[in-house]
Amino acid sequence: MNTLLLNIDFTPLRVITWHRAMEGIVSDKLELVEAYPDKYVRSQSTEWEWPAVVRNRSRFMNQKIRLTKTALYARDDYKCQYCGQTPLKNKGQIDKGQLSIDHVIPRALSKHGYVTTTDGKRLQVSSWENLVTACKACNSAKGDSQSMKPFRIPKAPTPREIGKMIKALHPGHSPIWLPYLQLE
Repeated sequence: MNTLLLNIDFTPLRVITWHRAMEGIVSDKLELVEAYPDKYVRSQSTEWEWPAVVRNRSRFMNQKIRLTKTALYARDDYKCQYCGQTPLKNKGQIDKGQLSIDHVIPRALSKHGYVTTTDGKRLQVSSWENLVTACKACNSAKGDSQSMKPFRIPKAPTPREIGKMIKALHPGHSPIWLPYLQLE
């Protein structure tokens, strides 16, 4: 069972292993917020409640979620950011095979791994701010041009979006986590 890690201000950060949570609790870096009912971690001389939700005790951590294909799809609700469609299979399930990642400012225009936006902002070519979910048809039609504009300006996820992404990336998550994911 995994553990939800919260920042000092109770905003969701990420999911960690229960081992890591216990290390943080024992070293007094993390505070136990909620435990799994009737589950315990035992050592030879001590018994602790099994951590479901823990909070960083001493410092504010950057709220960054790792940029992965699955995390990007979750941020964009599995919708093409150019046509707005979500590709579905026969049974109504999302067809991830028809989705791809598109660089809003194409990699072909990058210099030393960076691109420059129209307002002069310099971004890493593969960053939250330059990547969107696209269906294969739109990505192919766009190619290396900047002729198509995404519906939403891509950006790094907010704490609320991080909560939504954690829920999407961990479908077997504990119901104990829900109040802390800031989904409303």
